[in-house]
Amino acid sequence: MLRRAHSAVVNLATRAVHLADGTTARRAELDRFDCLPREEQERIAMSRLRKLLAHAFERVPYYAQVAQQRGLKPEHFQTYDDLRKLPLLTKQIVQRRWDDLVARGGPSKHIKASFTGGSTGTPLSFLLDQQYRGYGAADKARCYERCDYSFGEPLVFIWGSDYDSAAHKSLPQKLLDRIGRNLLWVDTFNLSEELLERHSERIVAHDPVLIVGYLVSLTMYARFLRTRGGRRPSPRALQATAETLTQPDRKLLEETFDCRVFDRYGSREVGLIGHECEAHEGLHLSPMCNLTEVVDANDKPVAPGQTGRIVVTNLHNYAMPFIRYEVEDMAVPIQRFCSCGRASPLLERIIGRAGDVIISPSGKLIPGVFFVHNFGRLLSGRDLVKQYQVVQESRAELTIRLVPSEGADVATLQNELTDMIHQHADSAFVLTFEICDTIPSTSSGKYRFTISKLDQPFTGNSPGSDCQPDTDR
Repeated sequence: MLRRAHSAVVNLATRAVHLADGTTARRAELDRFDCLPREEQERIAMSRLRKLLAHAFERVPYYAQVAQQRGLKPEHFQTYDDLRKLPLLTKQIVQRRWDDLVARGGPSKHIKASFTGGSTGTPLSFLLDQQYRGYGAADKARCYERCDYSFGEPLVFIWGSDYDSAAHKSLPQKLLDRIGRNLLWVDTFNLSEELLERHSERIVAHDPVLIVGYLVSLTMYARFLRTRGGRRPSPRALQATAETLTQPDRKLLEETFDCRVFDRYGSREVGLIGHECEAHEGLHLSPMCNLTEVVDANDKPVAPGQTGRIVVTNLHNYAMPFIRYEVEDMAVPIQRFCSCGRASPLLERIIGRAGDVIISPSGKLIPGVFFVHNFGRLLSGRDLVKQYQVVQESRAELTIRLVPSEGADVATLQNELTDMIHQHADSAFVLTFEICDTIPSTSSGKYRFTISKLDQPFTGNSPGSDCQPDTDR
């Protein structure tokens, strides 16, 4: 009875706050937009883009230079195809020309600094204004409710970012989380079985309706529960983010927690990009917040069903606009509509980081998810490996890092993995195995299944991607 009363009070308080700060109005605006015909969505989104470009061309030195060099004006942008008149923005450009990407005045209010370590560990700092944060919060709020969650119900975050977790470590913040939000925050930046053992009973006792977490944290927690036995939480749903959600991962989580799993995709620089709905037919994009393109190595849109690089334009951050920004991930778009009735565009799936593509000795591009799927099939139903990682050292050399389970026949496992890679990837690969006690996450808290040390074909190195005078090169 007390728990239900607590949830009801938090729900009422949250709705009052959302009404006062504009979140409720923005959510309604985004929901209406999702149900409009795609032609009307494009008209509204491009109108917002023109407004952003008028600001950027006038007040952001980098984009003022782009407009001058290319003879561009806001009215030149009427359809999504017109986006390609603008150059790509890469992490390297942001780092090199940071000052020139910051707006000189304009409508931005309450600007905050943020940063990301990136999955490669390369730090990237940027500025976010109040309008950006407001629309981002509204978009996230409605996605939580797509997971059959209502604000005020018990919520658990199993989160791999020490940057985010730092804000939840003080006693006042912990009290605000538990009393004011009905939230239990579990910091899994230094993820281990010992950490999961320490927090497992707390999670069960909190009785969460929704568990939100980094995928690697959720899957390790699931394996920990299956191995250890004992009590498990019974959420209505899990929301997985930060890493690519594969079918073996989804099956593991659904079977362990007996609930639905929702995929969430985004980045710190531009916020939420895509999220599954209750139909689970792909990730819904939100063109009123982010214009998302999927392009090939020549900056041309890929056909539905084909793999390409994700390029995102955020429509709300006037403090430091991210326009045609390469997030360095790959995805597959689809043309059809979702059966849920929303008309917003869909991504069939996220493939993973562009930098995690393996290039075989014969020149074949092998997405990192290939290894996830095939390792999953090979290891399915057998407790052989706790963690694994594939590192491409050269065109022909792969290092396979393994954290074997206790009692696993490592020699047989190595032979099976060698046969699998030679049969399904490339027989010319030379494999080296490393047996490890643990495989650490990156400085961002994310875990990478594949790492390539080669120059990548999908990292924005196309001609003209950086628009700056020769004296700056």
